[in-house]
Amino acid sequence: MVFTPGQVLKNGEYTVERELGRGRFGITYLAKRADGERWVIKILNPSVLSALADDERDRLETMFWQEAVKLAKCSGTPHIVQSEMPFKEGKVVCLPMEYMDGNSLADRGQQQLTEATALEYIKQIGEALAVVHKQGLVHCDIRPANIFLRLHGNQAKAVLTDFGLARGCDTELTRTRTDEYMDGFSPPELCSRGKVIGPYTDVYSLAATLYELLTGKIPVSALDRSLKNQTLSPPKVWLQTISEKTSQAIVAGMAIKPGERPQSMLEWLTQLDFQKRAQFRLPRSNASPKSGQQPKQPTDWQKWSTIIAGLGIIVAILAMVPAWLALNQPKNQAPPSPASSAKPTP
Repeated sequence: MVFTPGQVLKNGEYTVERELGRGRFGITYLAKRADGERWVIKILNPSVLSALADDERDRLETMFWQEAVKLAKCSGTPHIVQSEMPFKEGKVVCLPMEYMDGNSLADRGQQQLTEATALEYIKQIGEALAVVHKQGLVHCDIRPANIFLRLHGNQAKAVLTDFGLARGCDTELTRTRTDEYMDGFSPPELCSRGKVIGPYTDVYSLAATLYELLTGKIPVSALDRSLKNQTLSPPKVWLQTISEKTSQAIVAGMAIKPGERPQSMLEWLTQLDFQKRAQFRLPRSNASPKSGQQPKQPTDWQKWSTIIAGLGIIVAILAMVPAWLALNQPKNQAPPSPASSAKPTP
């Protein structure tokens, strides 16, 4: 079943305008919602599904539905495309997602971004992915072409699109996809049968994306590194101004073996955080502290020590007052009675 322009979906809530794109995995349509907003309707590719055995087709459709529900539950999370709950049109599972009309990071060509700008975009996407991963979802297709820029006031914010739902399902559709991942953004587990994907899969792709944003070069593919013994050149080799910390974090995130990468997105982001603080929070000047350090503040003990010292001086002065008064009393004045005499200060 393929949707046609003018076709009404979900009892009139959406009207199909045109096909946006089609891949081996799915088809996307531009549709107008009843309120006039334009949305994208994503479905699994029917022609491919029809080639699968009944049990595999059912399993793939079930996973697509379950993951679409999880993605909809992430709606409201900044920096990821917003989606609504899936619905069925006949037997076809449909996922409505907001329409992103604008430029992606791939549209800049090979123009290099400054380290500060690239880190800002990567941190935005990484923090959003950490939320998605908690839902048990893995994007599986992070690359500059799937990161769009949206203006908020006068600032550009990164938004991640095109979630690869159900790509972790082990079917004939997903086993023979090596050609799709022969690029520099995909880790080896995406094109290996029986390999388990996880948050570390997205860590690889996001690190590779940062590599390309900084250097303007697509990194050597994981398959060429695995099968042809090609070496991944650290990004600092291409651009000396890249900080050593950022360069090392990228290489760590792009380890061939999943177990050698940071196992969560937040774990990988911590390797970039100190650089983020240095460039976005601390002013740089000759008198400023080293990167990653805050100006040293007095401790609570130091504050109390100052107060105690001040009190000690006051007490000492007060203790000298009776002696001064005694020395300056008139000689014919009787001495004070014991009951009224001041006690010595301890």
